[in-house]
Amino acid sequence: MQKLRGMVLIPLSVACLCLPFAHAQVGRVADWLTHGGDPQRTGWQKYEHAINPESVKGFQLLWKLKLENEQKAMYSIFEPLIMGRLITNRGFKEMAFVAGSGDNIYAVDADLGRILWQRHFDHAADVPQTANPTWLCPGGLTAMPVIPPPPTFGGRGAAPSGRGPAPPPPTSAGRGPAPQAPGRGGGAFAVRGIYVLTSDGNLHEMNLANGEDVMPPAKLVPPNGKPYSLNMVDNVVYATTGQKCGGNPNGVYAMDLASADKKVAMFDTNGGGVWGLGGAAIGTDGTVYGEVGDGEWDPAKGIYSDTVLALSPKDLKLKDWYTPSNREWITKRDLDMNTTPTVFPYKGRDLIVAGGKEGRLFLLDSQSLGGAAIARRCIELR
Repeated sequence: MQKLRGMVLIPLSVACLCLPFAHAQVGRVADWLTHGGDPQRTGWQKYEHAINPESVKGFQLLWKLKLENEQKAMYSIFEPLIMGRLITNRGFKEMAFVAGSGDNIYAVDADLGRILWQRHFDHAADVPQTANPTWLCPGGLTAMPVIPPPPTFGGRGAAPSGRGPAPPPPTSAGRGPAPQAPGRGGGAFAVRGIYVLTSDGNLHEMNLANGEDVMPPAKLVPPNGKPYSLNMVDNVVYATTGQKCGGNPNGVYAMDLASADKKVAMFDTNGGGVWGLGGAAIGTDGTVYGEVGDGEWDPAKGIYSDTVLALSPKDLKLKDWYTPSNREWITKRDLDMNTTPTVFPYKGRDLIVAGGKEGRLFLLDSQSLGGAAIARRCIELR
């Protein structure tokens, strides 16, 4: 198990490459629980020290595994989420969890390349499932799942999740593990779940160890849409949608798992889709960030496109926004803002890095993205 600290899983079918030497990390496991490794979408695996330019030449193929999954346009299977140390009925396991576009989820023993459990989800919406996938609206499962961070043990703080250092904590935690639901146990033996959003718009939670349902399916987004990767902070699951697939609006969705009715909030852009395969990024204070692609733009009427949004956690109220001053030029040349932002702490506040097809990066201060001042400047430049 220790040698898999240097493991790389490649979603072609599913393949495992490994460094040909042991690499122990006492007390640290190289989990990868969400797209980009953390809610801020940094892509930083700070507990991985075995992979470097010298060691890569020693990679060897350990195993490969073909997964039976129906491809949907350009979607097939997603990059794995990794749990470095999971208690199962077969002992401690390093596990890879792979979602498939055919509304499938697979739990793979990362040591042996064997499926421990798998689930297929039947379409359970009032409207039929998309029958003719297109590259813009493929149907099927399009959102990468998410695994919540581990619970807190004895006041020592949550186990590492790869998020990197945070600034001095604001009043809203926005970073910690979700509280354990009643009946799940606690401490090291608490039930750990994985959240999967299926094509019918239902959010499912399954036990990581055996795939059994932890909660009944709950409606997060409309069916047959195009949601992007899930994110999760403080017991709230977030999803973004684009392309108005299935005739559904573009926006950001949030489900409060702590509420009795699994309350859902939604921010409608009334314009472009909230693109970026990574979905929304979450700041260290819980602020939700997303980039809106091209479309109509009139902030005075609540219509946003080619814009970076900052939304309040859970209720998704608009806090601030940024639109490049050359938005009209960008739109005419189809160079819209269409990536997932990255958030990192700097001197007690968050900085946001955003970009799009123009090939330009924007470094934004979370304390003031621009908002109305940008709108006035854009109007003056017309």
